[in-house]
Amino acid sequence: MAVTWSIRPAEPVDAESILAISDDAAAWLVDHGLSDQWGPEPPSSEPSFVSRVSSWIADGEAAVAVDANGDVHGYAIIGCLPPPYYDEAAASPRMRGSAPTLQPTNRPHPTPEPTTSR
Repeated sequence: MAVTWSIRPAEPVDAESILAISDDAAAWLVDHGLSDQWGPEPPSSEPSFVSRVSSWIADGEAAVAVDANGDVHGYAIIGCLPPPYYDEAAASPRMRGSAPTLQPTNRPHPTPEPTTSR
C-alpha cells in the first residue's frame, strides 16, 4: 500500500504537533551529544518558542507534512532570512545559526513503498 503525504498550511490545532516534533528533534540532538545546537531542554518548555510557533501559524509561515489520516509528521517554517525577531548577539544557543527548515521526527510512521520509473 502506497503512503500518501501532503504539505498544507499549518493551522492553530497543529501547534501541539509542531511542539512535539521540535521536542523529539531536540531530544535526538541531546541523545547524540549535540545539545549545543538547541540546548538541553525541550523547546516546548520555553515560552518564547511556544509563542513563536503560534506566530508562525498565525502569520502563515508554517506548513506541515501530513499523512492520509491527517497526522502531522514534520513541519517547515517559510519566511524571511533571518526572521525579523532574530538578533544574533542576543540569540539563545537554541536559535544561533537557525534557518527555516523541515523538522524531522523520530515518531513511528509508515514507510513509503518504492516506486519505479518507466
